[in-house]
Amino acid sequence: MPPTLLCDACSAAYADTVPRWRCDCGAPLNLEQKPFEVDKLEPLLPSLWRYRHALSLSDVADPVSFGEGGTRLLAWRIDKRPVMLKLEYVSPTGSFKDRGATTAVTQALSWRVPRLIEDSSGNAGAAMAAYCAYANLPCTIFAPEDAPAAKLHHIASLGAELVPVAGTRQDVANAALASADSGYYAGHGWNPFFLEGTKTFAFELAEQLGALTPAAVFFPVGNATLLLGAWLGFRQLREAKLIPRLPKVFAVQAAHCAPLAAARAGRTEALAPRDTLADGLKVQQPPRLKQILQAVEESGGEVITVPEDEILLDWRLLCNNGFFVEPTSAVVVSAFRRTEALPQEDGPVVLALTGSGMRTRPEVLAGEL
Repeated sequence: MPPTLLCDACSAAYADTVPRWRCDCGAPLNLEQKPFEVDKLEPLLPSLWRYRHALSLSDVADPVSFGEGGTRLLAWRIDKRPVMLKLEYVSPTGSFKDRGATTAVTQALSWRVPRLIEDSSGNAGAAMAAYCAYANLPCTIFAPEDAPAAKLHHIASLGAELVPVAGTRQDVANAALASADSGYYAGHGWNPFFLEGTKTFAFELAEQLGALTPAAVFFPVGNATLLLGAWLGFRQLREAKLIPRLPKVFAVQAAHCAPLAAARAGRTEALAPRDTLADGLKVQQPPRLKQILQAVEESGGEVITVPEDEILLDWRLLCNNGFFVEPTSAVVVSAFRRTEALPQEDGPVVLALTGSGMRTRPEVLAGEL
């Protein structure tokens, strides 16, 4: 049977037989989740599609895939405290967004949409552009005109129609939404099929750690598509009794753009974000904000904000130790320093390094900050 789209806000349900990106009431949609069954893994498939049985997608014979997933997990130390780094930046287009792009584009292709429309600060746009190019599916990417030039060049080089937008990240999203009638809006902050790809982060961790379960996982958070997808995955694994408990989830934002902390403090007004080195986190109004906070609270985790000076220092620390990530990824190191040590018997702490440094702003790479 085709997967069902569900709305938490009004309890509406929809079949996935026609393209739909949000509920008629305006809220984001979620997918009814399938059970995770170990005996249905595809061991000879070297990509996240080895978990296809647990992905709530339409029947897919030939996924749009570059072999994404299977990123390395390395042991490291920060301030003499053990930690594990999940190297998501070593992905086909340089970020974890490949996980969501492969499932979102595959689903869109099954609907035979004429064009895919996305808004992005860079990494998601590059991922969607690459997978659409591979699938021969036209796409339009709306992006901030002040995004790192390397990110914009990457998107344009992949053949996507690039539309730079002046203003805030929310202005970019609004511009994409205004053009949604010209194609299928696949904005990753809204798209539940994108989360079906990112939840494989949790499946991989479970396999890589074997008998261990993470005590906690730290995620950089803009739209939180990796955090939310991973939380779905961890819950599937727990329901299948493949892990003994759920890990604590830490949502990390730059202090210059921290809507999660504002919401927790009871501030609901849209605050204009200041510029931040962590440009991938400049999201004022995450569509799934309530779901993000719910995941953090249910897990016993925290929302942590970090200042610019710490982001810069920890980005240099990572680079100096061979991890060439973008500054957005460095926020998890800064956040880890701000937390008390968790009991080692609870399992390892995992930090998600989400994006490559290849598209970092030139002035940052040149050491001019």
